[in-house]
Amino acid sequence: MILLAVAISLAVMRQFRTSAVHFVQSSTAEGETSQTSGDNSDISSDDTKTPAAASREEQAIIPTSAEKADGVRSYEESIHEKLKLLSKDCPDLIGWLYVEESNIDYPVVQGNDNQYYLHHGADGLENEHGAIFLDKICRADFSDDQSILYGHNMGDTMFGDIRKFRDPGEFEKHRSGRLVTLTDSYRIEFFALAIVSAFDTVYDVPADNVQWVDIIRENSICLADTELTDEDRYIALSTCSFDYENARFLFVGKLIDTQIIEE
Repeated sequence: MILLAVAISLAVMRQFRTSAVHFVQSSTAEGETSQTSGDNSDISSDDTKTPAAASREEQAIIPTSAEKADGVRSYEESIHEKLKLLSKDCPDLIGWLYVEESNIDYPVVQGNDNQYYLHHGADGLENEHGAIFLDKICRADFSDDQSILYGHNMGDTMFGDIRKFRDPGEFEKHRSGRLVTLTDSYRIEFFALAIVSAFDTVYDVPADNVQWVDIIRENSICLADTELTDEDRYIALSTCSFDYENARFLFVGKLIDTQIIEE
């Protein structure tokens, strides 16, 4: 059995068919970065931050490649064990998110407001990297039709990789992800990268599924030909974009193949 090293972070934290993807060109430079909550917060980041700024504690909390490749128990099982241990010290912990082949691989928390975890890690300590957090109005079990996660656009950490997905090849390569909670494991099939205003009604969730998806499609710069139904549940990863003032990236997927985790 693999011994799982757990440290509370100071900087915290599919296999599906290939689909046709449609792309719209944008004039914004790919390298620009900032950070955002997606909830109309006027927060800016130090764009000089690099992965080296992440602490050793952050590295310890993120599962290793060996753990992901372990044949004895799945990556989801190892994450579930970590969640159980972390929840003892992180009362707001609700799950773990990762996007395959990316640096997005972090615990997910939910606070009483959409400000606290902009400046605090999952452990509750003040931290410039913040944490990945669920909108305060969303259900912590991800049972809403739409769930929105926020994270800073900070170099190669947090949701910084999302800005790279505007490249067609990068978007297609990162369309699979996982969301693991203490009780469930979900596959995520990402199908759209949109740019919206921080004040857009897309953030007014829960909303009518058809209308909500229409907004995503209308504002997409990358859009896959993915089959969607009224019964789907969606997850959106929100971070800032410099395409225009108060612009936000939304990397959107649907939750599929729910598995109940047995103790």
